[in-house]
Amino acid sequence: MGLGAYCGSYAVESVSWTGLPVDVNGDGVMSRDMLKELYGQPGFVPGWIGADVQLCADGKSLSYNCVVPAVVVIETAENKYYHTVQYHGVEIISTWHSDWGTPSFTSEAYVSVLDDNMRGIEKADLHDITETAFDLHVDCVLFDPVENKIVDGTAVFKFRKQ
Repeated sequence: MGLGAYCGSYAVESVSWTGLPVDVNGDGVMSRDMLKELYGQPGFVPGWIGADVQLCADGKSLSYNCVVPAVVVIETAENKYYHTVQYHGVEIISTWHSDWGTPSFTSEAYVSVLDDNMRGIEKADLHDITETAFDLHVDCVLFDPVENKIVDGTAVFKFRKQ
């Protein structure tokens, strides 16, 4: 198996939320379908979600460069919340270990650094890597405007090679 087979451009197929269903868009319907919930929100552009996988110079690692939306919530001193959708560049290096008993990948985790009064992406890591698809699990928050609260969970981005 050559690592070059993993390289290429990937498009998002779905984005699901693993936490409690949330009504991010305020339409009265709670959902775990994040593409539906984020659609129409300020800053959300579905066509911007994507990934590019490249072989690293060491010849045994892959660089997963993902562009994903995240809800960033700012809490004021008066306990008021402001939220917007921002796009983040998430790069994760995954290394192939062919000499292990069961050949497999080990991957770094992406860790975000936000200001003390901001919440958004906390970390991200890769799952279910194949030559044509992978999942990116993003530990993050959503804002429920109906309940006026921050909800923690994981967004699962399913990418497929184009």
